[in-house]
Amino acid sequence: KEVSLLGSAFFGLTPEYMEQVYQQIFLMIMKTNFTFLELYSFPIYLRDWFSERLVKYYEEINKSD
Repeated sequence: KEVSLLGSAFFGLTPEYMEQVYQQIFLMIMKTNFTFLELYSFPIYLRDWFSERLVKYYEEINKSD
């Protein structure tokens, strides 16, 4: 078994990164009609775009109140 100089045999996603992904998905499920599987299957750039746009939308609504 080969190990990299960094000491890991697999360059996977960290638990911290996955926590961030799950937080993003959770908030989007709460505010949209997307399902978990739909959001999890989105390409990262598209999920990020929807997430950022959702934040912008609610900021605009709160600003106008």
